Order: sequence, then structure tokens, then C-alpha cells
Amino acid sequence: MLATLYTNPALKIAESFIDNVVRDCIPEPALGSVVYCALAMGYLDHSGIYIGKNQIVHLDGSGEIEIVSPETFLNRLGGLNLAISITVSCAAGKPVGSRQVAARARRQVGRTVDYRLLTNNCHVFTAGCISGDFDNWSVTMSALKSAARDHLGAKEWRVWDQSRTPAAGQQADRRKAKGAATASTVLAPAAKWPFPTSSRP
Repeated sequence: MLATLYTNPALKIAESFIDNVVRDCIPEPALGSVVYCALAMGYLDHSGIYIGKNQIVHLDGSGEIEIVSPETFLNRLGGLNLAISITVSCAAGKPVGSRQVAARARRQVGRTVDYRLLTNNCHVFTAGCISGDFDNWSVTMSALKSAARDHLGAKEWRVWDQSRTPAAGQQADRRKAKGAATASTVLAPAAKWPFPTSSRP
């Protein structure tokens, strides 16, 4: 079991180079995307669920399920983690996720579980958010990727280019602007009608 948790760091370095330099990055994960980063010089990985607004739900090593920023997600092991990027579940070059997965992750926030590296780690939590079964054996990154493929259709994994993601404050400003535009439409004189009665993003 222990051997399956660890991955060859040389392979991790090569994979990271391909992900960061060769493949196209994505501007932001989808709601309910699986995200992960390398740990311990590439020997381990840390995973969680993206819930929007630049926030990730993960199971911390202390056993607490919490919402964190991408920076905190990367800053594991007391600041000794050297990972520089977060990788996201994708298909056909686009991030894939699920509102239901994000909702499951949110409902777990605030809980404390009996964290165990070999049997009840972050991958088990993340896989539980995907499938709804938190009593699973997806203790490795490869098992988690299989769950993401089966439930989300994630056939590839791409790096999240955080420089292209609006900060939470900017996202809030965009929502306010959109709300103001909607209000002005509602209050517009009848001469300016008709407008579409509904629109889908």
C-alpha cells in the first residue's frame, strides 16, 4: 500500500514540465473540478475540490475539512512544499466539474475526521465528493483520477494559470455590474422592449 502512495519524483518533474510549458493552461477550474498539487518533492500529491470564487475545499492533514485559497492549498508542509502549480481535471482542453460535487464538498466544511495517510487521506475525501461515497478506498492519486474519469469524464489534467483568474473581489464586482445591468433592463421604458425573456449562460 505504501508503495502505491509514492510516485517517482523524476517522473513528476517531467510531467510538471510538460504541464506547465508544453500543454495549454486553463484560466480557471470549473465548479466542482478536482484539483491537486505535488507534495514532498513529488513523492506525494494533495487534492481537493474547486467551489468557485477562487476557493478550494480540502481535507487538511490535521483532519479538518476547510475552505482555502489556492495559495494556502499549495503552501503545505509548513511552507516546505515546493509545488508551483495546481492541476485540474479536464476533457478536450477544458476544465470539467459538477455542481453536485461542489455542493457535497461545501456540506463537509467544518467537519473534523480521523485523518490517516494510508487509509483516510485527502484523496479519499475528494473521491467522496465526486461519488457521494466517503467510505471509499481511493487513497492514491491514480485511484482518484480513475474516479474523476468515471464520474466527471476527466480524461486529461491541465495546469491552472492563476494569473488569468479574477480575484474574488473582481468576481464580486462583475456580479454587481451584471446585477445593475439587469436592474436597468427591468426599469427600461416599454419602448425598448422586447428583450429576451430568459438567457442561459
